[in-house]
Amino acid sequence: MPQFALHLQDEPNSHDSLPLAPTAKIRTLRLVMPAAARRLPAYKSMLLVAGVLLILFGVANWVTGAVRTRPYADYLRLHPGPRLRSSNLKAELLEPPDDERQERDVARAKLEFYQVVQSGGRFMVLLGSVCLLGGWAARRARRYPNLMPSGR
Repeated sequence: MPQFALHLQDEPNSHDSLPLAPTAKIRTLRLVMPAAARRLPAYKSMLLVAGVLLILFGVANWVTGAVRTRPYADYLRLHPGPRLRSSNLKAELLEPPDDERQERDVARAKLEFYQVVQSGGRFMVLLGSVCLLGGWAARRARRYPNLMPSGR
């Protein structure tokens, strides 16, 4: 628990509008807090908040990508399609597509999309971890400036 100290401070009277008034001293009470108590709360540090949000969204994308790729990978494993011969590649590509080929193409496209989602989630987790580490280091260093203006 931070300890606070009360200090009395003498200030001159600043009533310049009345030049004939006697100058009296006003005693003010000032609350002095240690530096640890004046530090911004963790939720006001942009790096810490960004790090936590990036990690949360990154984990969600990573899990979504991992779960959604499994059925499409299983389908492509069970329905590999015909092997293309290099000599007959042009004729194979020019043939009209059948229903099974279209389903394989759709499954492959969805598999690749969810693989991109999964790798994007991994990158977001990595970037969020770097932000958390940077925010923690900024809070630990005494001479580092505040990342958010106080009171806003």
